[in-house]
Amino acid sequence: EIYTLSLHDALPIYQPILKLMGYDQESVQSGKYGKIGKFNDVSEWFSGYADLAAQLNITNGVSANRFAPNSPLTEKQFVCFLLRALGYDLHTSWNNTEAVAKQIGLIKTNRKLKNSTLTKKNAAEYLFKSMSRKLQGKDTRYFAMKLIEDEVITQDDAVAVGLIEFSSGILSFTHDAQSAYGGDNGKTPEIGRAHV
Repeated sequence: EIYTLSLHDALPIYQPILKLMGYDQESVQSGKYGKIGKFNDVSEWFSGYADLAAQLNITNGVSANRFAPNSPLTEKQFVCFLLRALGYDLHTSWNNTEAVAKQIGLIKTNRKLKNSTLTKKNAAEYLFKSMSRKLQGKDTRYFAMKLIEDEVITQDDAVAVGLIEFSSGILSFTHDAQSAYGGDNGKTPEIGRAHV
C-alpha cells in the first residue's frame, strides 16, 4: 500500500528538515525562535514547527493565517520546501522548482515533478539526497557538512547511514547519497578531509 501525505502529515517531515537544520522540539514549541500561533488552523502540538517553517521561508501557508493542514502535499511542494531549506529564495524555489531540482541533481533531467500527492518513501529519498547538495547564499557548504560541523549529526552517524564514506583521509558522498531518487552526474564529490 502506498501511503500519501497531506500537509498535516508533512509536519513530521518539516520536523526532520528543521531538526536537520539544528532545531529541537522543546525550543521550537517554547517560542524560542519566534511567536507561536501564526496559523489558526493547526493543532497546538505542531504549531511551533509550522510557524518556524514559515519564519525560515520553507513554507508560507495558504494565506497570512491559514496553513491548510489537511490539503494534499504534492511532490513539487515538498521539493520546493527542500530547496528553500537549502537556501533558495521563495520565488525561485516555487517558480522554477523542477529546473533547479534538475540543475542540482535532486531529480533526473528526464523526470517531471508530479502534482500528485507525495508518498512517505519519496519524501525520505528526497531528504536523504538533499544532504549531498550544496547550500545557497553565504554558506556554500554541502548540507551534510554543515550538519556535521554544526554538531547536528556526527561524522560517524553520517557514515553509518551510508551518506558519506571515508577513504585515505578524505570524506566523500556515497553513490547512494548521490543517486537516491534522482540523477547521478557520475561524479562523487569530495567533501573535505576527515578530522582524524
